[in-house]
Amino acid sequence: MLVAHIERHDFGLLVSHGAAGLVASHIPFLVEGAGMELHLLGHLARPNHKSRSWPGWRGAGNFQRPHAYISPRWYAGGPSVPTWNYVDVHAYGTVRLIEDGDWLRRLLRRLADRHEAGNAVPWRVDDLPEAYLEGMLKGIIGLDIAVTRLEGKYN
Repeated sequence: MLVAHIERHDFGLLVSHGAAGLVASHIPFLVEGAGMELHLLGHLARPNHKSRSWPGWRGAGNFQRPHAYISPRWYAGGPSVPTWNYVDVHAYGTVRLIEDGDWLRRLLRRLADRHEAGNAVPWRVDDLPEAYLEGMLKGIIGLDIAVTRLEGKYN
């Protein structure tokens, strides 16, 4: 149920603590594996200052949706206070940075295929001129988060 939530709401908030302190970035993730071998895959722009201090750090992905304010007026009895109903999944783990061009190319293909699937004429990574794609691949760094703890709240 938690993994299905991540797959459905895959634009997550990556939070980490490294040499630069706390850092947060929104990125699209792919889920790979299951159970004790669960990984979250993604990428960031290489010039992003966040990617320079990450080797050996631990990070967390936060995947949130849907949510709503609940007014005390909605309750028949009282007194009551406001609350917030939400669904939230946190995935904690160790980050491995990946610079391999073939790995990054496969990741970008999978991300594009996933998010272009609903289009009548989907855009494809392989439609880019090779020289342009090679330049873009050099500008990103991959992330593989080996999930060590998965928590969810359905409030």
